[in-house]
Amino acid sequence: MKKRATIGLLLSTLVLILAVIVGSWAQLTHLRGVSKTATPTPHPPARPPMQDNIYIGSNRTVYKLDGRNGRVIWKQPLTRSVPLDIHVGSHFRVHILDGVVYAFLDHDFSAFRADTGQPLWHQHIEAHGSLSTENLRIYDEILSPGTIYLLHANATISARRMKDGSELWSNFTIRGDSFFVSNKSIYARVYSEQTRGNIIFALDAATGRERWHFLEQGLSGEAPIIAANGMVYVADHSLWALNEQTGQPLWTQTLSNPDQFFTFPRLIDGTLYVSTGVSAPMSACPLAPLSLTTATLSTSSPSTPAMAPCSGNPLQDIHKRTGSPSPAPLSLPHKRKTTPSR
Repeated sequence: MKKRATIGLLLSTLVLILAVIVGSWAQLTHLRGVSKTATPTPHPPARPPMQDNIYIGSNRTVYKLDGRNGRVIWKQPLTRSVPLDIHVGSHFRVHILDGVVYAFLDHDFSAFRADTGQPLWHQHIEAHGSLSTENLRIYDEILSPGTIYLLHANATISARRMKDGSELWSNFTIRGDSFFVSNKSIYARVYSEQTRGNIIFALDAATGRERWHFLEQGLSGEAPIIAANGMVYVADHSLWALNEQTGQPLWTQTLSNPDQFFTFPRLIDGTLYVSTGVSAPMSACPLAPLSLTTATLSTSSPSTPAMAPCSGNPLQDIHKRTGSPSPAPLSLPHKRKTTPSR
Protein backbone atom coordinates (compact mmCIF):
# COMPACT_ATOMS: atom_id res chain seq x y z
CA MET A 1 0.00 0.00 0.00
CA LYS A 2 2.82 2.35 0.90
CA LYS A 3 4.57 1.46 -2.36
CA ARG A 4 1.37 2.23 -4.33
CA ALA A 5 1.05 5.61 -2.57
CA THR A 6 4.66 6.38 -3.44
CA ILE A 7 4.04 5.55 -7.09
CA GLY A 8 0.92 7.73 -7.04
CA LEU A 9 2.93 10.60 -5.57
CA LEU A 10 5.59 10.20 -8.27
CA LEU A 11 2.96 10.20 -11.01
CA SER A 12 1.35 13.32 -9.55
CA THR A 13 4.74 15.03 -9.44
CA LEU A 14 5.44 14.02 -13.06
CA VAL A 15 2.06 15.37 -14.20
CA LEU A 16 2.80 18.62 -12.35
CA ILE A 17 6.22 18.91 -14.03
CA LEU A 18 4.67 18.27 -17.46
CA ALA A 19 2.01 20.86 -16.74
CA VAL A 20 4.66 23.42 -15.89
CA ILE A 21 6.61 22.62 -19.09
CA VAL A 22 3.50 22.74 -21.27
CA GLY A 23 2.34 25.90 -19.54
CA SER A 24 5.73 27.59 -20.12
CA TRP A 25 5.67 26.62 -23.80
CA ALA A 26 2.11 27.98 -24.15
CA GLN A 27 3.14 31.24 -22.48
CA LEU A 28 6.16 31.52 -24.78
CA THR A 29 3.97 30.89 -27.81
CA HIS A 30 1.37 33.40 -26.70
CA LEU A 31 4.00 36.11 -26.38
CA ARG A 32 3.61 36.32 -30.14
CA GLY A 33 -0.14 36.79 -29.80
CA VAL A 34 -3.43 34.94 -29.97
CA SER A 35 -5.33 33.68 -32.97
CA LYS A 36 -7.47 36.20 -34.83
CA THR A 37 -10.67 34.36 -33.88
CA ALA A 38 -9.94 34.12 -30.17
CA THR A 39 -11.92 36.34 -27.82
CA PRO A 40 -9.54 38.41 -25.70
CA THR A 41 -10.00 38.19 -21.94
CA PRO A 42 -9.40 41.05 -19.51
CA HIS A 43 -6.80 38.99 -17.56
CA PRO A 44 -4.23 38.89 -19.12
CA PRO A 45 -4.72 41.80 -21.59
CA ALA A 46 -5.36 41.01 -25.23
CA ARG A 47 -2.18 40.49 -27.23
CA PRO A 48 -1.55 41.46 -30.88
CA PRO A 49 -2.40 38.87 -33.56
CA MET A 50 0.05 36.00 -33.85
CA GLN A 51 2.64 36.30 -36.59
CA ASP A 52 1.67 33.67 -39.17
CA ASN A 53 5.17 32.98 -40.46
CA ILE A 54 8.67 33.55 -39.15
CA TYR A 55 11.81 33.76 -41.27
CA ILE A 56 15.18 33.15 -39.63
CA GLY A 57 18.72 32.40 -40.68
CA SER A 58 20.94 29.94 -38.85
CA ASN A 59 24.03 27.94 -39.75
CA ARG A 60 24.07 29.08 -43.40
CA THR A 61 20.41 28.13 -43.84
CA VAL A 62 17.23 30.19 -44.23
CA TYR A 63 14.13 28.79 -42.54
CA LYS A 64 10.45 29.61 -42.85
CA LEU A 65 8.61 28.60 -39.68
CA ASP A 66 4.93 28.40 -38.85
CA GLY A 67 4.47 31.15 -36.26
CA ARG A 68 1.76 29.17 -34.49
CA ASN A 69 3.72 26.02 -33.69
CA GLY A 70 7.31 26.49 -34.91
CA ARG A 71 6.99 23.85 -37.63
CA VAL A 72 9.52 24.17 -40.47
CA ILE A 73 7.62 25.03 -43.66
CA TRP A 74 10.72 25.17 -45.84
CA LYS A 75 14.45 25.63 -45.53
CA GLN A 76 17.12 26.58 -48.03
CA PRO A 77 20.89 26.18 -47.54
CA LEU A 78 22.97 29.14 -48.66
CA THR A 79 26.04 29.13 -50.86
CA ARG A 80 29.31 30.46 -49.49
CA SER A 81 31.60 31.34 -52.41
CA VAL A 82 34.50 32.45 -50.20
CA PRO A 83 35.62 30.53 -47.09
CA LEU A 84 34.75 32.25 -43.83
CA ASP A 85 37.59 34.22 -42.27
CA ILE A 86 37.05 33.78 -38.53
CA HIS A 87 39.28 36.79 -37.84
CA VAL A 88 36.87 39.29 -39.44
CA GLY A 89 33.54 37.86 -38.31
CA SER A 90 30.47 37.21 -40.43
CA HIS A 91 27.45 39.13 -41.73
CA PHE A 92 24.23 37.11 -42.10
CA ARG A 93 20.86 38.84 -42.48
CA VAL A 94 17.44 37.99 -43.89
CA HIS A 95 14.89 40.46 -45.29
CA ILE A 96 11.34 39.88 -46.57
CA LEU A 97 9.88 42.32 -49.09
CA ASP A 98 6.91 41.94 -51.44
CA GLY A 99 6.74 38.16 -51.18
CA VAL A 100 10.48 37.60 -51.65
CA VAL A 101 13.06 36.55 -49.06
CA TYR A 102 16.50 38.13 -49.49
CA ALA A 103 19.44 36.54 -47.67
CA PHE A 104 22.88 38.14 -47.31
CA LEU A 105 25.88 36.08 -46.18
CA ASP A 106 29.26 37.83 -46.34
CA HIS A 107 30.20 37.59 -50.05
CA ASP A 108 26.93 36.02 -51.26
CA PHE A 109 23.33 37.14 -51.54
CA SER A 110 20.27 35.26 -52.74
CA ALA A 111 16.52 35.60 -53.27
CA PHE A 112 13.78 33.01 -52.65
CA ARG A 113 10.03 32.92 -53.04
CA ALA A 114 8.56 33.52 -49.60
CA ASP A 115 5.66 31.11 -50.10
CA THR A 116 7.54 28.06 -51.39
CA GLY A 117 11.24 28.78 -50.77
CA GLN A 118 11.98 28.31 -54.47
CA PRO A 119 15.35 29.92 -55.35
CA LEU A 120 15.01 32.93 -57.65
CA TRP A 121 18.64 33.99 -58.05
CA HIS A 122 22.05 33.96 -56.40
CA GLN A 123 24.95 36.39 -56.76
CA HIS A 124 28.39 36.67 -55.18
CA ILE A 125 30.92 39.43 -54.73
CA GLU A 126 33.82 39.50 -57.17
CA ALA A 127 37.17 41.28 -56.96
CA HIS A 128 37.34 44.65 -58.68
CA GLY A 129 40.74 45.94 -59.80
CA SER A 130 42.94 46.25 -56.72
CA LEU A 131 39.98 45.56 -54.41
CA SER A 132 39.78 41.97 -53.21
CA THR A 133 36.63 40.06 -52.38
CA GLU A 134 37.45 40.65 -48.72
CA ASN A 135 37.59 44.41 -49.31
CA LEU A 136 34.12 44.19 -50.87
CA ARG A 137 32.59 41.76 -48.38
CA ILE A 138 29.01 42.74 -47.52
CA TYR A 139 28.94 44.72 -44.31
CA ASP A 140 25.31 45.88 -44.49
CA GLU A 141 22.54 46.40 -47.01
CA ILE A 142 19.66 48.78 -47.73
CA LEU A 143 16.58 47.53 -49.58
CA SER A 144 14.66 50.10 -51.59
CA PRO A 145 11.90 49.44 -54.17
CA GLY A 146 13.61 47.82 -57.16
CA THR A 147 17.16 48.23 -55.82
CA ILE A 148 19.47 46.64 -53.27
CA TYR A 149 22.30 48.85 -52.02
CA LEU A 150 25.29 46.90 -50.69
CA LEU A 151 27.56 48.51 -48.12
CA HIS A 152 31.01 46.96 -48.32
CA ALA A 153 33.69 46.25 -45.73
CA ASN A 154 35.91 49.01 -47.14
CA ALA A 155 33.10 51.59 -46.50
CA THR A 156 32.03 51.88 -50.16
CA ILE A 157 28.66 51.26 -51.81
CA SER A 158 27.23 49.53 -54.87
CA ALA A 159 23.73 48.98 -56.24
CA ARG A 160 22.11 45.77 -57.49
CA ARG A 161 18.86 45.08 -59.34
CA MET A 162 16.33 43.53 -57.02
CA LYS A 163 14.87 41.34 -59.78
CA ASP A 164 18.05 39.34 -60.43
CA GLY A 165 20.88 40.72 -58.24
CA SER A 166 22.88 42.00 -61.20
CA GLU A 167 24.99 45.11 -60.73
CA LEU A 168 23.60 48.54 -61.56
CA TRP A 169 26.63 50.56 -60.52
CA SER A 170 29.42 50.78 -57.97
CA ASN A 171 31.15 53.71 -56.32
CA PHE A 172 34.40 52.55 -54.77
CA THR A 173 35.78 56.09 -54.41
CA ILE A 174 33.65 57.59 -51.65
CA ARG A 175 34.14 55.83 -48.33
CA GLY A 176 31.33 56.73 -45.99
CA ASP A 177 30.90 56.26 -42.26
CA SER A 178 27.18 55.93 -42.97
CA PHE A 179 24.81 55.90 -45.97
CA PHE A 180 21.17 56.95 -46.24
CA VAL A 181 18.67 56.54 -49.08
CA SER A 182 16.06 59.28 -49.30
CA ASN A 183 13.94 60.65 -52.12
CA LYS A 184 15.83 58.91 -54.97
CA SER A 185 19.23 60.01 -53.71
CA ILE A 186 21.96 58.48 -51.57
CA TYR A 187 23.67 60.54 -48.90
CA ALA A 188 27.05 59.52 -47.51
CA ARG A 189 28.53 61.02 -44.37
CA VAL A 190 32.33 60.94 -44.52
CA TYR A 191 34.44 62.08 -41.59
CA SER A 192 37.42 64.21 -42.61
CA GLU A 193 40.53 64.24 -40.42
CA GLN A 194 41.67 67.39 -42.23
CA THR A 195 38.60 69.48 -41.36
CA ARG A 196 37.68 67.62 -38.15
CA GLY A 197 34.13 67.46 -39.43
CA ASN A 198 31.86 65.61 -41.82
CA ILE A 199 31.52 65.94 -45.56
CA ILE A 200 28.06 65.09 -46.88
CA PHE A 201 28.09 63.57 -50.37
CA ALA A 202 24.90 63.38 -52.44
CA LEU A 203 24.92 60.55 -54.99
CA ASP A 204 22.47 59.90 -57.80
CA ALA A 205 20.64 56.71 -56.78
CA ALA A 206 20.31 55.67 -60.44
CA THR A 207 23.99 56.00 -61.36
CA GLY A 208 26.01 56.33 -58.13
CA ARG A 209 27.67 59.50 -59.41
CA GLU A 210 28.33 62.41 -57.09
CA ARG A 211 25.90 65.29 -57.49
CA TRP A 212 27.33 67.63 -54.87
CA HIS A 213 29.07 67.65 -51.52
CA PHE A 214 28.74 69.84 -48.46
CA LEU A 215 31.21 70.49 -45.64
CA GLU A 216 29.33 69.98 -42.40
CA GLN A 217 30.40 72.21 -39.53
CA GLY A 218 30.93 71.23 -35.92
CA LEU A 219 30.88 67.80 -34.35
CA SER A 220 30.89 64.41 -36.01
CA GLY A 221 27.52 62.65 -35.90
CA GLU A 222 25.43 59.80 -37.22
CA ALA A 223 21.87 61.17 -37.39
CA PRO A 224 19.86 60.19 -40.49
CA ILE A 225 19.90 62.53 -43.49
CA ILE A 226 16.46 63.04 -45.01
CA ALA A 227 15.26 64.76 -48.18
CA ALA A 228 11.79 66.05 -49.01
CA ASN A 229 10.09 69.00 -50.68
CA GLY A 230 13.28 70.04 -52.45
CA MET A 231 15.32 70.21 -49.26
CA VAL A 232 17.86 68.04 -47.45
CA TYR A 233 17.95 68.13 -43.65
CA VAL A 234 21.25 67.43 -41.90
CA ALA A 235 21.29 67.28 -38.10
CA ASP A 236 24.46 67.55 -36.06
CA HIS A 237 25.93 70.29 -33.89
CA SER A 238 23.95 72.55 -36.24
CA LEU A 239 20.71 71.87 -38.06
CA TRP A 240 21.11 72.50 -41.79
CA ALA A 241 18.61 72.76 -44.62
CA LEU A 242 20.27 72.34 -48.03
CA ASN A 243 18.96 72.75 -51.55
CA GLU A 244 18.27 69.21 -52.72
CA GLN A 245 19.56 69.88 -56.25
CA THR A 246 22.70 71.90 -55.51
CA GLY A 247 23.59 71.30 -51.85
CA GLN A 248 23.65 75.05 -51.18
CA PRO A 249 22.70 75.98 -47.58
CA LEU A 250 19.26 77.57 -47.26
CA TRP A 251 19.24 78.05 -43.51
CA THR A 252 20.96 76.80 -40.39
CA GLN A 253 20.22 76.69 -36.68
CA THR A 254 22.51 76.32 -33.69
CA LEU A 255 21.86 75.72 -30.00
CA SER A 256 22.85 78.12 -27.26
CA ASN A 257 24.41 75.30 -25.24
CA PRO A 258 27.60 74.16 -27.03
CA ASP A 259 27.27 70.70 -25.45
CA GLN A 260 23.96 70.05 -27.17
CA PHE A 261 23.44 68.77 -30.69
CA PHE A 262 20.52 68.14 -33.00
CA THR A 263 19.63 64.56 -33.85
CA PHE A 264 17.12 62.43 -35.75
CA PRO A 265 15.07 64.82 -37.88
CA ARG A 266 11.74 63.36 -38.96
CA LEU A 267 9.14 64.55 -41.46
CA ILE A 268 5.72 63.21 -40.52
CA ASP A 269 2.50 64.37 -42.18
CA GLY A 270 4.06 67.60 -43.39
CA THR A 271 5.68 68.41 -40.05
CA LEU A 272 9.39 68.48 -39.24
CA TYR A 273 10.31 66.93 -35.88
CA VAL A 274 13.76 67.33 -34.41
CA SER A 275 15.20 66.54 -31.00
CA THR A 276 18.47 67.29 -29.26
CA GLY A 277 21.11 65.18 -27.60
CA VAL A 278 19.73 65.95 -24.15
CA SER A 279 16.42 65.08 -22.55
CA ALA A 280 14.00 67.61 -24.01
CA PRO A 281 10.43 67.56 -25.33
CA MET A 282 10.02 66.85 -29.01
CA SER A 283 9.21 70.00 -30.98
CA ALA A 284 7.31 70.45 -34.22
CA CYS A 285 6.15 73.03 -36.71
CA PRO A 286 3.88 73.16 -39.79
CA LEU A 287 5.45 72.91 -43.23
CA ALA A 288 6.23 76.41 -44.48
CA PRO A 289 6.78 77.77 -48.03
CA LEU A 290 10.34 77.86 -49.34
CA SER A 291 12.28 80.74 -47.85
CA LEU A 292 15.95 81.68 -47.63
CA THR A 293 15.41 83.37 -44.28
CA THR A 294 18.07 82.73 -41.68
CA ALA A 295 16.37 82.66 -38.31
CA THR A 296 17.76 82.79 -34.79
CA LEU A 297 16.53 80.58 -32.00
CA SER A 298 14.12 81.93 -29.45
CA THR A 299 15.60 81.97 -25.93
CA SER A 300 12.23 82.16 -24.19
CA SER A 301 11.50 78.46 -24.49
CA PRO A 302 13.24 76.10 -22.06
CA SER A 303 13.02 73.24 -24.55
CA THR A 304 14.29 72.86 -28.09
CA PRO A 305 12.19 75.25 -30.20
CA ALA A 306 10.33 74.13 -33.29
CA MET A 307 11.56 75.11 -36.73
CA ALA A 308 9.67 75.56 -39.97
CA PRO A 309 11.30 73.02 -42.29
CA CYS A 310 11.65 75.38 -45.26
CA SER A 311 12.61 78.59 -43.49
CA GLY A 312 14.14 77.52 -40.20
CA ASN A 313 12.02 80.04 -38.35
CA PRO A 314 11.56 79.07 -34.70
CA LEU A 315 8.02 78.49 -33.51
CA GLN A 316 6.62 77.82 -30.07
CA ASP A 317 6.47 74.26 -28.85
CA ILE A 318 3.32 72.31 -29.60
CA HIS A 319 2.10 72.38 -26.01
CA LYS A 320 2.56 76.17 -25.83
CA ARG A 321 0.62 76.78 -29.03
CA THR A 322 -2.27 74.47 -28.18
CA GLY A 323 -2.35 74.48 -24.42
CA SER A 324 -2.11 70.71 -24.36
CA PRO A 325 0.45 68.85 -22.22
CA SER A 326 3.97 68.63 -23.53
CA PRO A 327 4.36 65.62 -25.86
CA ALA A 328 6.58 62.80 -24.69
CA PRO A 329 9.93 62.43 -26.48
CA LEU A 330 10.22 59.69 -29.09
CA SER A 331 12.21 56.62 -28.09
CA LEU A 332 15.22 57.40 -30.25
CA PRO A 333 18.85 56.66 -29.37
CA HIS A 334 21.05 59.69 -28.74
CA LYS A 335 24.46 58.08 -28.89
CA ARG A 336 27.31 59.74 -30.75
CA LYS A 337 29.97 57.30 -31.89
CA THR A 338 32.93 59.59 -32.49
CA THR A 339 32.36 62.60 -30.24
CA PRO A 340 34.11 62.70 -26.86
CA SER A 341 32.43 64.35 -23.88
CA ARG A 342 33.41 67.90 -23.30
